[in-house]
Amino acid sequence: MRDLIEHVISGNEHVGQWAQHPVEPPARPDDMLAAHRTAAAAAHEVFAAPDGMSTTFKLPFGELPGQVFVGIRTSDVLTHAWDLAAATGQPTDLDPELATEQLAAVRAFMGPQFRGPGKPFAEEQPCSPERAPADQLAAFLGREVQ
Repeated sequence: MRDLIEHVISGNEHVGQWAQHPVEPPARPDDMLAAHRTAAAAAHEVFAAPDGMSTTFKLPFGELPGQVFVGIRTSDVLTHAWDLAAATGQPTDLDPELATEQLAAVRAFMGPQFRGPGKPFAEEQPCSPERAPADQLAAFLGREVQ
């Protein structure tokens, strides 16, 4: 689980770098919760800047405008919250409104070029439409929903 949390923190820490943001990211606190909050606040600052939605983010898998990348970051964090909940036996029915919005967004964006070995996402997994929207999002992004 530590690796999963580290991945989320690191992803948020890289937002400024991917935007070629000139501000050095803040020092990372030793406490993981504080580190998460610090990194999330720094990422939010980049996206909330006057040009945050029009900035081109140079990502490892290509270039995207902020208005698209902010959705990807949101889906990433929400999906990893689902991973953490599932791994610890907690309910996975996370924020239904946000999960519904993110599922629609990733369905519109996600093509086969992003799925498979060596790519960011696994193949879509089966999931009943009766399941919570967060479960459907997780399955769409390649998680096995139990």
